[in-house]
Amino acid sequence: MDRKRAKKLLTEQLAELDEREGWARGDGGEQVPDQGAVSQHPADYGSDLANEMERELMVQTISRERQQIMDALQRIEDGTYGRCSVDGEPIDDARLEARPEAEMCLPHQEEAERHGQR
Repeated sequence: MDRKRAKKLLTEQLAELDEREGWARGDGGEQVPDQGAVSQHPADYGSDLANEMERELMVQTISRERQQIMDALQRIEDGTYGRCSVDGEPIDDARLEARPEAEMCLPHQEEAERHGQR
């Protein structure tokens, strides 16, 4: 894949992540108060707490995705973008088009996932 196109795709992904992160953080900074501090039904408290935990997990996921994109942008700068980090062979253009942040070819990615990595 052309490095210019890759940079464009990665930059677009960063913008989308920013939007998702703003939504996940709620931009209002609301946190669920301790159960004893409010006079609400325990089920409502449980729902609020579950929603907050879901947003926190989303923020963590976005943070990992952001790091993968930043790493890919660094590989573009280093001149190593589009090469598998395991064997240095070129990563298929179709894979890079679908996942521009990919650092491994599909066979090595699948192997890493089977072994509980990434």
